[in-house]
Amino acid sequence: MLSNITNNLDEPKYQKVNTAHPKLATLTPSALRILSLVGFKRNDEIYVLKKADGTSIPNPAPLVITMGVIDKFLDENRYLLAKIKRQQKVCMFSSAYLLQPYLSLNFVLG
Repeated sequence: MLSNITNNLDEPKYQKVNTAHPKLATLTPSALRILSLVGFKRNDEIYVLKKADGTSIPNPAPLVITMGVIDKFLDENRYLLAKIKRQQKVCMFSSAYLLQPYLSLNFVLG
């Protein structure tokens, strides 16, 4: 989802995330926190990506940094995540709680 947003920053449809949509209704609190960290503001069930001051498009830096952090996490933990998935104790999306050490992005993202 973040890569779609980053690749289409100038398209308004990619600047909104409707959490009431059936495919997104299962987003975990950690996933919603990530949306907030990269610049989305919540308005009821819709998260809207705020635009950088004086520009018509959002700042891509928080999105790019966050995608890098998530990619690094997945790379470093792929065996653990595969084991969890095999054991079916936790679904892949719910394992976002493992990202908590990586979510200390406030100092990077502001």
